[in-house]
Amino acid sequence: MKLFKRILGTLTSAVCAVTVCIPLLGSEASAATSGTAGYLTYTVYDNYVEITDCDSAAPNVNIPSEILNLPVTKIGESAFENCSVLSEVTIPDSVIVIESHAFFGCENLVSAAIPSSVTSIGDNAFTATALLEGQSGPVYYVSTWAVKSDNATSVEIKSGTVGIADNVFSNCGLQTLSIPNTVKIIGNYAFFGNSDLRTVSVPSSVRTIGTGAFAECSSLLQLALSSGIESIGSKAFYNCNLLETIKIPDSVNKIGQDAFTYTKAYSSQIGPVIYIDTWVVNCLDSTTNLSITINSGTKGIADGTFEDKNFVTAVSIPSGVTIIGDKAFDNCSALSQITIPESTVKIGSYAFANTLIPNVVVPESVSVIGFCAFYGCSNLTDITIKNPKCSINDSPYTINSTAKMHVFDKSSAYDYAIKYNRTFDYLTIEKPPVFVLGDVNSDGQIDVFDAIAIAQYTVGKIKFTPAQEALADFNKSGKVDVFDAIAIAKYTVSPH
Repeated sequence: MKLFKRILGTLTSAVCAVTVCIPLLGSEASAATSGTAGYLTYTVYDNYVEITDCDSAAPNVNIPSEILNLPVTKIGESAFENCSVLSEVTIPDSVIVIESHAFFGCENLVSAAIPSSVTSIGDNAFTATALLEGQSGPVYYVSTWAVKSDNATSVEIKSGTVGIADNVFSNCGLQTLSIPNTVKIIGNYAFFGNSDLRTVSVPSSVRTIGTGAFAECSSLLQLALSSGIESIGSKAFYNCNLLETIKIPDSVNKIGQDAFTYTKAYSSQIGPVIYIDTWVVNCLDSTTNLSITINSGTKGIADGTFEDKNFVTAVSIPSGVTIIGDKAFDNCSALSQITIPESTVKIGSYAFANTLIPNVVVPESVSVIGFCAFYGCSNLTDITIKNPKCSINDSPYTINSTAKMHVFDKSSAYDYAIKYNRTFDYLTIEKPPVFVLGDVNSDGQIDVFDAIAIAQYTVGKIKFTPAQEALADFNKSGKVDVFDAIAIAKYTVSPH
């Protein structure tokens, strides 16, 4: 296994050397450097390090939190697989991901505390280790994570559990399930294919529901999603074909592609646009060109909703939409008209890639522009970015190079334009009007003309707006009368 992985790595490097680079989905770059540190082999990427292998003779390992001044965030697939001598591993709190089979077959591994930084554990990551010996099931734990299960019709996950690893309960015959209010992460395909599971209550502690987490649970009738959930992965409830009532909490800021496809709530709609509660989740194919108006009250556009829909020519997005998901309009090759509303907070990766939009205004409300959001927009001539602190993914592919950028000085958009040598000009900050008591004609000074205007107003010759009435009450008596005109006249001739 170890030799095979090293050969594979060599072949991969050779292939990369002759391959033309193309943009990747996400901000990760190709592997740049590999090396060793003690028993460990690692790969360095642009902004993180992955542990990829370990000497099978290692008795214990202390994984460093940094290598070459970059954080170690990932323990790769099969990195420690079959390290049969290994008894103890220390995982630093820089690690976010532990991939599948990472410690599989480490039969003497008795100590491996999982830090709170970890948000994902792959399937069988700790299978066939001493860590699981002595546990009676049906659920097996490492630290605060459920990592393995036996087939069981009823499962009550123990309180204190923080994460459910990928595939733990996949196809295990569940009929009833209890998830405690300590679980934050439900992994990919965690409950996939439990065709007899009828009800699921996701507690408010949960932040992430992974890809395919409850897919193919064909008997699922009731789903309770508590406030607190932030992300629902792609195909999370795919083909739960009896599921009719679905409420999306306001806390959700990401819904993956096909998350609710072929639920009853989905299949009962005739389109062309398909909604799940307050989210747009799909657009059905059409043989004619369509100009689409998204329903008022919509809060989010799920990942991939309009991807590859080359019949969509224009989209009207209503105020209130906060999230435009990854690949939301990617490769809508006829799309030439779109307006991003002032309510939008996030524009996902590839959101408008490969469209025909000629110009776009990114409103001040937008705080994030994802990787390749406007990549391949060959008609894009102008892009205005109004939020000086907007986080723009640091890649030359995020905004198509054809676009002239309109930016504020010393803003994040200015920094992007300078770094990637883009044509740009400066936006100016519009100063709000200054209202001064007595200056009823708003010419910037208090003079005899204001006094005359007030006098005319008191005899009905002219009308004031409510704002002018407030400015005209110069003596602050609570009403506008001739005494205000007299007070202003005196003011104009007195030193001040």
